[in-house]
Amino acid sequence: LPSLCFSLSLSLPTSGRSLSPSSLPADLCQLPSEHGPCDLKVTRWFYDLKTQRCKKFTYGGCAGNANNFKRRLGCRLRCRKRGECQGGMQIFLLPVLWAWACFPWG
Repeated sequence: LPSLCFSLSLSLPTSGRSLSPSSLPADLCQLPSEHGPCDLKVTRWFYDLKTQRCKKFTYGGCAGNANNFKRRLGCRLRCRKRGECQGGMQIFLLPVLWAWACFPWG
């Protein structure tokens, strides 16, 4: 199994335009967790910029902000520190996960 280094991931309607890191809105991973005004108690994940980890929080079910993930993996793939691929690795988009990953190439 190849080692992976993840970069950003996001799926948005783009009217046929491709997304790149520079075309994305302000980094959602820097936003605080936000419960929202509704009263549901839904367990979600957010990226805590201070600790640089994905943490659980209780989401109210509406509004809030984009730092809100159904699964920890989605949070980690989107918000984990980004870096260059190392040691002859090449970066590829994994469309099923909407994440960038480094794999051996050549």
